[in-house]
Amino acid sequence: MCLAIEVKEDGPITSERRPVYPISIATEILGVHERTLRIYEQEGLLIPARRGRWRFYSEEDLSWIRVIRYLIHEKGVNIAGLRRMLSLIPCWEVMDCSLEERKSCPGYSLRSNPCWLAATRPDRKCNLCLVYRLARQHVCDEEELKLGEAYEE
Repeated sequence: MCLAIEVKEDGPITSERRPVYPISIATEILGVHERTLRIYEQEGLLIPARRGRWRFYSEEDLSWIRVIRYLIHEKGVNIAGLRRMLSLIPCWEVMDCSLEERKSCPGYSLRSNPCWLAATRPDRKCNLCLVYRLARQHVCDEEELKLGEAYEE
């Protein structure tokens, strides 16, 4: 079994990572339409926490959404291009998977989507996966990350 689908926590959930904003509040804070966040989720760019059928977003999620919007609106990256960039993240290195684990991991063999789409977790908590949480650091340099996290239209 691939380690990328196991949660590797780096301590307790901080206030920045606690999903507290329902979609209506998240969109108000970000100044976007609810459909925008649903599209990002459908495309595999965003994984909000779920409680039943309700989506909840953390400060970390809001920051990632700002980075996504920055890349799309300021850098000209389309959703398909961003999904492709995310699919190239070497999740086996982030998670320190052995060669044996890689061979059996759909996230390693199916490189057309980010690993969190290929190796979905039975408990649906991919939003806690270290690879997903560090994705922005793989698609942005430091300057872009700062600009993206502060991005507002």
